[in-house]
Amino acid sequence: AAAIAERAADKPWEDLVRERVFAPLAMDSAGFGWPATPEHPEGVLGHIVREGAVFPLPVNHPYRLPPCLAPSGDIHCSARDLGAFARANLAGVRGNHPLISHKNWLMLHQPEGEYAMGWVGARRGDGQISWHNGSAGTFFALMTIDPDRNAGVVVLTNAGNGQPACAEVSRRLLDIHAPRDAPPEVPPEVPPQAPPPAP
Repeated sequence: AAAIAERAADKPWEDLVRERVFAPLAMDSAGFGWPATPEHPEGVLGHIVREGAVFPLPVNHPYRLPPCLAPSGDIHCSARDLGAFARANLAGVRGNHPLISHKNWLMLHQPEGEYAMGWVGARRGDGQISWHNGSAGTFFALMTIDPDRNAGVVVLTNAGNGQPACAEVSRRLLDIHAPRDAPPEVPPEVPPQAPPPAP
């Protein structure tokens, strides 16, 4: 998909993501590659698991995602900025975010089977949620949105083995803050746009 977008726009995928996602959502901390580099050693270090023990991946370690996989997730940002991305997805599915059309938000989140365009559709109680996760083996991120309850959760860890913990924390937070025995929250009506004035 990144190669197609690059060809269509005649610019690198990184520029497209900066222009079309990071800038409109004010994701000022977002960038590409690991958050900690030799140039920015203050960034968060990822951790790897070896023989049951967790070790920090040194800033100068050669492990990186290969370029062919980079568009699928070689992005870093703060928890606040990932929350902004999750909020945009939640609002978009509910018909209330201008980044892309409501139809396109739904295409991202409503799969033909279980998997849409990066998001997995799943049942939660009597409703539908969608979630997306990612890991390069040194971090783990999980975003879950429940459009019926107008709720979303982002859970992060700086270790590649964090999936079970992130899934459990996400489930518990949704159960506490957006219980499925509560009635669904009705999305606000979006006022129709006025037609342009006559010439």
